[in-house]
Amino acid sequence: MTLFDLITRSQAIRVEILRHLYQARLEQASVPWVTGHALFEMAAGPVAFELSYLIERGYIVKDNIRYCITADGIDQVEGGLKASA
Repeated sequence: MTLFDLITRSQAIRVEILRHLYQARLEQASVPWVTGHALFEMAAGPVAFELSYLIERGYIVKDNIRYCITADGIDQVEGGLKASA
């Protein structure tokens, strides 16, 4: 796998994580947390790099082993939908 392939895959995983957390917040607004294990299963593999990047950007927050999308993360997802429309 080339570096380009790794970068492309990482970007796709980050988008899927944000979409997954966005959907969780829509469906469970009072308890929008998703476990790291659920995200690992969704991506079918390790997601530590992608999660750390999303936390550093402020798109998600971590509470022990759970993750939640932030308002900035929601804006990122919705901005991506507008750009692809």
